[in-house]
Amino acid sequence: MIDIDQAISDATNMIRRGKRKQASEHLMPYVIQQPWGLKAEQAMLLLVNALPKDPCVLYHYGIVLLNNKNFEPAYIAAKKAVELDGSSPVYWNLLGNTMVSLGYVGEAEKCYQAALKLNQDPKDERLLKSNIIGVYIQQERFQEALDLALTIKQYLKRNYNFTIILANIHKELNQPEQAKRLLDKARRLEPNNMMTYYEFARIYRDADNDKARKYWDKSKTLVESGQSPNQVNPTDWEKMEFYLCKRGAYHDHRLKKYTAHNIDSFLEQAEDFKVISQNVETNEVLLKFEEIDIVPDTWEIFKGEKCFANLSHHLDYLEEYFIRYWHYSEVLFDHFLPTEETKYTVAYLGGAQNYYHWWIDYLPRLKIINENEELKNLPILINSKLTGYQKRSLELIDFDFSRLINAKPGHIQHISSLYLPHFKGRHMVFGGQPNYLKPFNTMAQINWIREQYKKYMQSKQDYPE
Repeated sequence: MIDIDQAISDATNMIRRGKRKQASEHLMPYVIQQPWGLKAEQAMLLLVNALPKDPCVLYHYGIVLLNNKNFEPAYIAAKKAVELDGSSPVYWNLLGNTMVSLGYVGEAEKCYQAALKLNQDPKDERLLKSNIIGVYIQQERFQEALDLALTIKQYLKRNYNFTIILANIHKELNQPEQAKRLLDKARRLEPNNMMTYYEFARIYRDADNDKARKYWDKSKTLVESGQSPNQVNPTDWEKMEFYLCKRGAYHDHRLKKYTAHNIDSFLEQAEDFKVISQNVETNEVLLKFEEIDIVPDTWEIFKGEKCFANLSHHLDYLEEYFIRYWHYSEVLFDHFLPTEETKYTVAYLGGAQNYYHWWIDYLPRLKIINENEELKNLPILINSKLTGYQKRSLELIDFDFSRLINAKPGHIQHISSLYLPHFKGRHMVFGGQPNYLKPFNTMAQINWIREQYKKYMQSKQDYPE
């Protein structure tokens, strides 16, 4: 069999001779055999340019882009394939996969449901339902995830990965005994898979630290001996060991546990905050919290037993007083830190000494603040130390620096009333990588900033450095 470089060359010659379909039939098998990497992307781009209205070509191009982690182009390719042929469940499924990768799990569910309605193959039905289960888990709809999982359980009785997922669902539903039984089954299916023992450690870590350490040590032994590949990302692997070492602090009641949530999941049934306004076209939402604790510079909000943190650009990390575990949908926090009382109403801007996050995550919130009359004169909470480019970016908007309140690191800031400008689609995925805001999420706000800069330059008759 000739290599893909030769196949690309042959297909290029065919296209030059007007044989576009033949070029696709000749080149496609090479891509299907290995649908990732630059060569596969080059091959599919050649076919897309030759056959821009062929949904099958667009579909396979989307798969390659998704595998190469080019999520936005993959979404565009999948969307075009669906627009050209909305009767194919596999096209809808790919569109759902790209939406998950971009963080739009609600829209992904619609795609998966559309694929499920169109599907005629029982095997594909299990795959599609598994994808919907994944969406439910991300949205913390664990009972729905369990109900759907039980409809395909009989077909996947001896599937190790499905058994692990089912065990995790039971754990999240606070049903540890069912979770343990499923993990016992997983251990029988694959006795030397480190993931089983890792999950056992997760279940026991709150109730029995010694047992948790036992299972954790077994998991480490399997990895270190080469009997099982490490299926846990390095950050979570490090955090589990740190977590188990920290149990002493937890049992001494110094660390308090909260359940972790993203705000988008609660917008329709808000109990812990009030939705003041929403703008569907620009993704803007204005929320109001009462009597909350906020952690400066990492920007977790604590309300009752819940922790809201999708306004932060961090994922998982460890500090002397703080352990955040998005992978486990929970947070351990040292509630004996000194508290700064803010007994008045403030508007949240937030901030970070990171160029990308300042421009994409934080500064655009000023548009929402400036366009709401009740916020225009409020003090504004910002990160503790401003960089030079943060100060300059605010100067160019002709910002009133006297309104700023710099957060105090190493403290809990208790705030009587907080207005929070928020962008829908900005949240963390529990058990995965963060869904960073893409520039198009806040394009309306970025364009507003540009307009402010333009006005400033016209008024000063000069240009920014």
